[in-house]
Amino acid sequence: MESFLRNCKSYVGCLNYFPEIHVVLGNESCDLDSAVTSIVTAFLLCQRKSELECVVLPVLNVVRKDFRLRTEVTFFLQKTNIPLDLLIFKDEIDLEKLAKEKKLYLTLVDHNILSADQQCLEEAVVRVIDHHKLECRDRGVRCDMTVEMVGSCCTLVAEKMFTMCPSVIDQQVAMLLYGLTIEEMLRKDLKVVEGNKFRIAMPSISGFLEDLKAKPKLSIALEEYITKNNYHGLVIMTIHHNTETQKVQRQIAVYSPNPVIKEQLVNTLKGAQEPGLELEPLNLGISYLMSFNQRNIAASRKVVLPLVRSFIQESHVSIHSAEVCFRNSY
Repeated sequence: MESFLRNCKSYVGCLNYFPEIHVVLGNESCDLDSAVTSIVTAFLLCQRKSELECVVLPVLNVVRKDFRLRTEVTFFLQKTNIPLDLLIFKDEIDLEKLAKEKKLYLTLVDHNILSADQQCLEEAVVRVIDHHKLECRDRGVRCDMTVEMVGSCCTLVAEKMFTMCPSVIDQQVAMLLYGLTIEEMLRKDLKVVEGNKFRIAMPSISGFLEDLKAKPKLSIALEEYITKNNYHGLVIMTIHHNTETQKVQRQIAVYSPNPVIKEQLVNTLKGAQEPGLELEPLNLGISYLMSFNQRNIAASRKVVLPLVRSFIQESHVSIHSAEVCFRNSY
């Protein structure tokens, strides 16, 4: 993979010598799913291109100076031994110029419609791999469409690799597609509230709860995580910033295999006033997990943390009685 990225980087300065430039472009949020699928899809397409006059480049749809703000992405790519200096960003390649010259062939991953300022690239779109709702106009036979409502675009790219070119799936590629473990996601940005013999963990995660649901054996992983760390429950908060619309979306979920603790935590959050969290139920079908869209996007973890602390301090349910209720529920 490093050799591939190094070659890609070397091509950027001499694109005039190539009659065709195939670019794999993720969405403008440049979240982990988008960044990984851009890199891995370009790697896959490069293995299948035998023409010497063709070059395939992964392009992250963000300017380089803003990439360091994607802390989850930079952390994971470094962990998987991807040199960040070999990545190509949208301010380092003139896609509009290539499109005007009719040299650009564009594959969109993790989105299926171009932002307003990239509409000039529309005629260059020849392939889409996405897991969001289909929003694009009909591109006709010129465009190969793979759009399925699964939890992650990485899932679709992995399926293509297994079908088209399984020999290129080495340990690094597999790690890119499947390796950000649930435990690491929960530990990366974590606060723990303790007192009254309770321990409640409050992880903050970039993205959506639906992305977490896409992880295999999620219920088992969550139970193992709280058991290993002696937590009595989790209050998981997610945040997604859409750079196209400049809108922020928040979600919150309460997890505990103990129904008493889970119910009382949920009631505490629902009953919050000044500010209220404005929670809307979100059914993800995950055992022991109650999920919500949080309409009050101004309520960050700093707002929710005192609510969890008040639950711990004011709860009339002892750990002993909660454990008895838990056992009696089986």
